[in-house]
This record gives sequence, C-alpha cells and structure tokens, in this order.
Amino acid sequence: MTRFHTLEVADWRQFGSVQIEFHPRATIITGANGTGKTTLLGILSQHFGWATAFIGTLRIDRRGARRYFSGFTGDVGSGTVGVGSLTYDDGHVAALQAPTEGASFRIAINGSRTVPGVYITSHRPVY
Repeated sequence: MTRFHTLEVADWRQFGSVQIEFHPRATIITGANGTGKTTLLGILSQHFGWATAFIGTLRIDRRGARRYFSGFTGDVGSGTVGVGSLTYDDGHVAALQAPTEGASFRIAINGSRTVPGVYITSHRPVY
C-alpha cells in the first residue's frame, strides 16, 4: 500500500519553502488562518477524487488589461512552472506543476501514484 512520504512546495502562493514529512500512521497539520493548510490539503486531495480549484489573483495593468496570476513571485513567464514535489514511501517522486496564469486553475501532479484513502471536505464552501 503506497503512502505519502514528503510534500515540498516552494516559491508559490504563501510559501517561500515548506517541507512536510508524513508519519506512517498519522500527520497533523496545524497553523493560523491563511498559512496554507487548505492549499496543501488541496494538493493531496486529488489522490482521493477531490480536485480543488485554486483562484488566481486579478491584476489590472496600466492599459486596463485584466490578468489573473496563480501565485508566483517574480517573473516566471507564461505556461506552467514547477511548484514542488510529492514523494511516496516507495521512493517515487511526482512533480507538482501550476500554470502561471488563470482565473481558476488546478495543480498537476505529474507521475502521481494511487494512495488509498478518503477526503472529507473542510467547512469552507466551494467557490
């Protein structure tokens, strides 16, 4: 039975750099509001049939053009960019990719493994 081993996210949304090493039996993620708990669980939830849609940040340039950014710091160009990795207990590493722009978007887990489990949504409504 495959399990999560390590989740790493860097330079995306509220994360400069975060690494979570999962305990084989249970891992508790705590923190203040707005620190990224739901963001991390949204990435993991895809393994259980729950695809979380993230919301981009609207920016209006000097000419009035509207663009939605997906949370990167600095100039990353267009397309998709790696935001981290997910390592499974068998040593397999899946790359986490996010689009640089989009009003609503999902994180791609390239090379994901099947992990048994169930996802229970939080108290937050679906946007």
